[in-house]
Amino acid sequence: MNKPVGIYIHIPFCVKRCAYCDFYSGVGIDFADTYEEALIRHISTYSGIKCDTVYFGGGTPTYFGAEHLCRILDAVKKSFDVAENAEITAECNPKTASPDDFVLMKKHGFNRLSIGMQSANENELSALGRIHTAEDVKETVKAARGAGFDNISLDVMYGIPFQTVNSFEKTIDFVLSMSPEHVSAYMLKLEEGTPLFENADKFTFPSEDDIVEMTRLTEQRLSANGIERYEISNYAKEGFQSRHNLKYWYRDEYISFGPSSSSFYDGRRYTYTPDIHLYTDYCFEKRDEKSVLSEEEFPDTNEAEAEYLMLNLRLVRGVSKAEYKAFTGKDFDACYGGKIKKYAALGLVTDGEFVRFTPQGFNVSNAVLSDILEF
Repeated sequence: MNKPVGIYIHIPFCVKRCAYCDFYSGVGIDFADTYEEALIRHISTYSGIKCDTVYFGGGTPTYFGAEHLCRILDAVKKSFDVAENAEITAECNPKTASPDDFVLMKKHGFNRLSIGMQSANENELSALGRIHTAEDVKETVKAARGAGFDNISLDVMYGIPFQTVNSFEKTIDFVLSMSPEHVSAYMLKLEEGTPLFENADKFTFPSEDDIVEMTRLTEQRLSANGIERYEISNYAKEGFQSRHNLKYWYRDEYISFGPSSSSFYDGRRYTYTPDIHLYTDYCFEKRDEKSVLSEEEFPDTNEAEAEYLMLNLRLVRGVSKAEYKAFTGKDFDACYGGKIKKYAALGLVTDGEFVRFTPQGFNVSNAVLSDILEF
């Protein structure tokens, strides 16, 4: 194949499961050695495929341990044709890695860290079930810089318990003081079955108007400091956009490893069941792949077109009408021009060679996309 794929590796280990998290995580660390061996066995079934991004997500990869991560990355390099300039990321929560861990990871090829900060305010962190403080974030960034990491992303959240516009501005001030290359700013989604969902009535949450103001504040303050929005929830300095995540939004191919992980490769989308024991049984050849898949599909032409539009419209650059025609063979204006003009008149999209959401449009993007794509 011509275009390199991305590699995603799910690490479902955490010190403590956060109150809002519905990802597959929280596996006991005593299973770490078995899981490492299983991943390496699975990775070794591939050979020679080119890749240019590797992303370790979780869970908390750094809690899994730097030595485990480095051996797994070495296995990826052995089985895949990893580009010399590949972006290699590990998610990291404060207090789960030492300066020596970062030195070892950097030595083995990790060159990007995504640090789960979420807030700079202690009452908000406590409500989310985080185990760290703002000071811990500062120490983690300092240790990573000391180890040579020059590509650091910080995650922040808005819409969380006790948060106000003023407290969120304090978080943004803290983020800017860390001089990150990348910032992800996500709105909290209360997921059924999580402790925060079950106890939501015990907390006060910011209003919708406050959340809109937080979003505006994020874009304004980060942009003024050279960290520009490039996707609904992501901002970066020039040249530091997440190359791995862009693969998802450009509908490029990626191969994933681990329970609950999803892949898109060779026209096939598939997801492994969120059960580490079923997954490791598969890796050790005790089960066939079909028995450990929770989803499998082969998107048809219409589904591929909808995916293409939905994913590209998440990006600030939007959808190129010329690229859309090359992808589908159809004229964009003939298919969607009427609805686009309606939303352009409302100031929610701009219509030109590229069709893109305005900042106001991003705030209601789900509703607009539902109407445009009729789902």
